[in-house]
Amino acid sequence: MKKSIIIIVTTLLIFFLFTYIFIVILSKNDNDLDYSIVNENNDNNLEKAYIIKDNNLYITYDSGKTLEKITDYENFEKGVNNIYINDKKIYGAILLYKKLDENTTYIFIQTDMAMSSMFVKVYSTQDNGITYNEINVNNQGFLSIKTDYKINFINKDLIFILNPLNGGDNSTLYVSKDGLRNVTPLDVLGNLKNNKTQGIRWEELYDYYEIPTIENNIIYLNIIQGNDSDVGPYKYIRFKSNDFGDTWEFIGEFDNGRDLYKN
Repeated sequence: MKKSIIIIVTTLLIFFLFTYIFIVILSKNDNDLDYSIVNENNDNNLEKAYIIKDNNLYITYDSGKTLEKITDYENFEKGVNNIYINDKKIYGAILLYKKLDENTTYIFIQTDMAMSSMFVKVYSTQDNGITYNEINVNNQGFLSIKTDYKINFINKDLIFILNPLNGGDNSTLYVSKDGLRNVTPLDVLGNLKNNKTQGIRWEELYDYYEIPTIENNIIYLNIIQGNDSDVGPYKYIRFKSNDFGDTWEFIGEFDNGRDLYKN
């Protein structure tokens, strides 16, 4: 009888122990940085992750117990990992960490890929890292860019993104005037599309938009021929904007810097 009671008590204790462990695992917040499942004495279980908070970027190799601050945002160690933005967990690769000023930072996280296109979640802070917001790009929830994309932040709202196409034969230039909430293709040729050089319409000839640049508050845009140059590789046309991209003025056609046709 005594032996039976011991067996019953032992069974109940084991049952309650496993029930407790099961409840703890289920209730564990997946966004917590300090994982109880990590064995601190086993280096093979230590988790590498990126942590973004307080408008800074950190890397950890021990599930958040110690943090190393990253200051070189161009050349830091990248790759697919767990990423925490104010404790929200995302699995992907940081493509871009762009600090524009002491308050504003943009973060691109690649979460998927198809052929040469990357699908990117975009986050930003405008209050020095107190809050981070996921930007619902074009109401799609992601930004689609090429692996060899280029980007230029004129300011926190006006942003240009260049997607090369067909091996560099042509490109699509996108513009956003509201901090990547709406991203649309830019077409500045207008009624110049039917202009011709050596019998080729400009719409067909000049089909590679370069990334715009800004000088003295004037934005300049070159459109070149791309890799499938038809009339010599150095010919291009140039535009400028005095009102931060609202309107574009044609400057002229050039050949290696030499004027061919001026407005």
